Amino acid sequence: MLSAVILAGGRSRRMGRDKCLIELGGQPLIELLLRELQQAADQVLIAANHVERFASLNVRVVSDIHPGNGALAGLHAGLWACDGERAFVCACDMPRITAEVVRTMFALAPEADVVVPRLGEYLEPLCAVYSCSCLPHIERSIMCGERRLVSFYDKVRVVEVGPQDFPDDPLLKFTTNINTPEDLEQLKSRSG
Repeated sequence: MLSAVILAGGRSRRMGRDKCLIELGGQPLIELLLRELQQAADQVLIAANHVERFASLNVRVVSDIHPGNGALAGLHAGLWACDGERAFVCACDMPRITAEVVRTMFALAPEADVVVPRLGEYLEPLCAVYSCSCLPHIERSIMCGERRLVSFYDKVRVVEVGPQDFPDDPLLKFTTNINTPEDLEQLKSRSG
């Protein structure tokens, strides 16, 4: 069984409004992402602390077990609740993720605990596959006051993927997220 988790608990401070509900092509970002993930995973969850915000989507919403610890707590809650042994985990503001990207990420390294894209010097932990075997390491990171998603990577088997793994998207544009109104306008101008 393959699971997917959308992290939707952020405060959207730089955007100034809830990113999940921003419309692109007449549909909220969260709905666009849900549609793609439901084509690639057997189960899709939303990790967020405002369950009522997503009631109309007919998807299970899980709240942080360790609130106040950012995306790491959302990752923990999502993995804790998923039925699969592994989950594709992404931020709610990544409109270029497709079902094909998710299927490819699942297939790239089934023996790894984390499959994560590398973009030059940086990893993109908000668009990665995580094994449930990461849970104890995530919990230890949270207990130590860590909030960074990569804080436990040195304790697990990590496989980095790159342009060579995505010939149809060698720039890994699927990792693009929308943090500011300017990001949104740039994406709309490129799409239009």
